[in-house]
Amino acid sequence: MSKEIPEDIVAAIKEQEFLHSQLSVTEFDYRAAVLLLVGVAQNDTSNARVAAQVLLSLYNGYEYHVDLTDLGLLDYKILQAALIAIRGRIFVSVAPQEIIEDGQAIFKRLAQQWPTLHVDNRNPHVVGFRLRKEVTESAIKEAIQSLKKSDKKVTKVEVARLVGISREHVSKSYGYLFPKKDRSQPK
Repeated sequence: MSKEIPEDIVAAIKEQEFLHSQLSVTEFDYRAAVLLLVGVAQNDTSNARVAAQVLLSLYNGYEYHVDLTDLGLLDYKILQAALIAIRGRIFVSVAPQEIIEDGQAIFKRLAQQWPTLHVDNRNPHVVGFRLRKEVTESAIKEAIQSLKKSDKKVTKVEVARLVGISREHVSKSYGYLFPKKDRSQPK
């Protein structure tokens, strides 16, 4: 009592097998691609930044993101290596730093060489916001110290006036800089 497998299921299985054969990568090819990209990323060429993006993204996709449109900037040989490395990370299921000798040290050096590729440093709006916040925070701390040195009462209103921002902004975004009032003591 054998049942035949429906043609659409057989066709789907064959398609999956075909796609797998087209996309799969050997460990040897994956290693060669990673080594080529490492060599490129360690130099000062027009391809170096993109090669570093690919490698660092494969190394730690949470902290590094490759801009896929940048792949179009690569020479064909390096683009091929990048695509093989991406496929290798998926099909070989080994992180790029594990596929090459001394990989941990190499990838740490790449991260140090390319700090601007870290996600915290990529978005100019985020970087600008952090810088503005740091500058404002520093100004508020200086205003608090100045008021303390001159034996004046430290209030958010006075600090806001000295820094040149609204009291609401001081309270909402920088309230943590002010000491908590002890409300357990009677006035």
